[in-house]
Amino acid sequence: MTNSATPTFDLNQHMARLLLDEPFFASLSRRIDKRIKTDIPTAGVWISEQTGNFELLYNPEFFGSLASDTERIAILKHEFYHIIFLHVTGRLPEGGMSKKWNYATDLAINGLPDMINALPKGCLIPAEKGSLFESFPAGLSADQYYAMLPDKGEGEGEDGQQGDGDKQGTHEGWGESDSNLSDAVKEIAKERLKNSLREAAKDATKKGWGSVGSDMRKEIMDRLSTTVDWRKTLRYFIKTSTR
Repeated sequence: MTNSATPTFDLNQHMARLLLDEPFFASLSRRIDKRIKTDIPTAGVWISEQTGNFELLYNPEFFGSLASDTERIAILKHEFYHIIFLHVTGRLPEGGMSKKWNYATDLAINGLPDMINALPKGCLIPAEKGSLFESFPAGLSADQYYAMLPDKGEGEGEDGQQGDGDKQGTHEGWGESDSNLSDAVKEIAKERLKNSLREAAKDATKKGWGSVGSDMRKEIMDRLSTTVDWRKTLRYFIKTSTR
């Protein structure tokens, strides 16, 4: 259930200031819907079945509780990276969404050079001394981390989390989004994301890429060359227009 009362931290009012030094993410943010959702503890991303758009869902109390803007920016970038990498729908492992995939994608993002020292305490970070993931090297893909992680039940607590878990690592709505969405809606969302990435890349070329490194820029640009199944896209538009 969303909360219509005045939020403790209205992300929309702060977004421009938070991403002032991140032209690429600022441009991408303007093209992604944001919605308050108080029944999730932190933040997450999913695809809206109604609009076919990626949405950033967030708990305002969580953002208000973070110690600094550096941590808020890192959380925003973390969620945007999930969208960029299509962790929500496009690259799910066999068996679909799971907490293990959740962990694997978080490790892949949180080990990026621009993320590793900016995140709040409690996040899953590879190669972090004293953590359960100290032996996991940074810089691997989500698929590689997924293969390294134990299956459910091995080294996990009763709630399925490993050790103390990841306070910023639960992405509510992922499983629901994946299981309920048609392939057509996913195709629409991916095509719209590609257009958003293209525009954000244009803006970054003019204003700078901020913390986005050269390897990541190349990966983003490579994603812009993918194609969409326009048959599915057309069927989706006909269906939604009729409805």
